[in-house]
Amino acid sequence: MICIMDGFDWKPDDSVASASTMIRHPWTQLTATAIAASRSRFSPNGSAAVLFSFNSMDYYLTPTQRDATIVIGFAMQQLASQIANFGVDFYTDAGANKQFFFTLDYASTRSIRAFNQSAQNTVVLSSSSNVLQLNTWQYIELKVFLSNSAASGYVEGRVDGVTVMSGTLKTNNNATTLLWDRLHLGTSISATNISTCPALDDVYILNTAGAVNNDFLGDVRIDSYNPIASGTYNDWSGTGATVGTGNWSLVDEAPTIDTTDYVSTAVSGSIDTYTFRPLPDVLSRIYAVDIINYTGKIGSQLRQLAPVILYSGVTSIGTYKALPQNSFIFQDQVYDLNPITNSGWTPSGVLQSQFGFITT
Repeated sequence: MICIMDGFDWKPDDSVASASTMIRHPWTQLTATAIAASRSRFSPNGSAAVLFSFNSMDYYLTPTQRDATIVIGFAMQQLASQIANFGVDFYTDAGANKQFFFTLDYASTRSIRAFNQSAQNTVVLSSSSNVLQLNTWQYIELKVFLSNSAASGYVEGRVDGVTVMSGTLKTNNNATTLLWDRLHLGTSISATNISTCPALDDVYILNTAGAVNNDFLGDVRIDSYNPIASGTYNDWSGTGATVGTGNWSLVDEAPTIDTTDYVSTAVSGSIDTYTFRPLPDVLSRIYAVDIINYTGKIGSQLRQLAPVILYSGVTSIGTYKALPQNSFIFQDQVYDLNPITNSGWTPSGVLQSQFGFITT
């Protein structure tokens, strides 16, 4: 199943901002960076990319996402004017122990190299030279099976869908639990020009759970879509300058989040749903839909929020999550399948669906 997917299109403003405003839950950012529209992999629809300047970001897998095998895919562009190696580290034991890591060596051999943390200066597996290119977008995918045995541990790396490295080897160093639970991405470059930093876009992380999306996906594109009209459910009350237009106009911010207009409710069971613009007909496959809400509460009463999908007259409620007091957070849930049909998503299926939320 897909644990997270992000095209970083929700805040493309070419600025360097604080971690609290830059990275949405569930990413954890260690230092500031930029999310820039000017370096996006795809230009339309408010697209953007993350730029790395002596910084990094982490994803902590939830207990249900942790697995002995994890696959990460991402698009990367390195400009010849400012080259830096890029690292992807795999951790266990509540994110405390790094066991295995990759280096994308753009600075010298332009290869992907793999290391076991127990011998972190020794390359245990490598692609051939020059599989990485400068000044162009490439899609990188990395897979690691965590094992104490050199005969069963497995590593594979792909570039643009082609396997460039693979092998069986020991991938564990000192893990007490053989489950990956944290991925760390970053570079050590200290940029002189933020606009030419290494750029990252269209990231997915998945495990082996479920019948679909449990191995390499290949080159994927991740786009963000905002509401364009109110749907069947309109239980929440609107606040803001465009309140007369409909609730959808109060939650359609792009690219910058505006908390001066919003919808709210004090009534348990209240639902709001919205419609969205059509997906391109040329899409051959939709791997998943991720419903993302930016939500908070006022007061100390326990309140929870869950995503809602309305399709073909049937309403599906997702996983409830607690809301923080007097602050806002991103909440998201990835749907590998349409929960109402239990089948894969199609462009027409997404168009015919309404997406929203419900509160307790």
